[in-house]
Amino acid sequence: MKRAIMMNSRDNVATALENLDAGALTSVILPSQEVLKEVLTMQAIPFGHKLAITGIKKGNKVIKYGEIIGNASQNIAPGDNVHVHNVKSNRMQMPEIWYREEG
Repeated sequence: MKRAIMMNSRDNVATALENLDAGALTSVILPSQEVLKEVLTMQAIPFGHKLAITGIKKGNKVIKYGEIIGNASQNIAPGDNVHVHNVKSNRMQMPEIWYREEG
């Protein structure tokens, strides 16, 4: 089974520990290696990228390592890839074009 790690109990994202294919059942593990839950990926998620482990509504906080790293720029479903296309970073301003939905 594929795996992603959640580092803090406050987190709403986990980090992919390997490339995750769309539709992959992924075990979300804690640093202790305990399996917290399983999440079905909605898109392919590259190694090191973030996976939503809960739904995150547009404007709500994205939390990693127990810290707010940004706000959702659109609704994010459990299993979605969480990256610059759907998160506005609190740490670094990105060009607005990165936040536009493709269409």
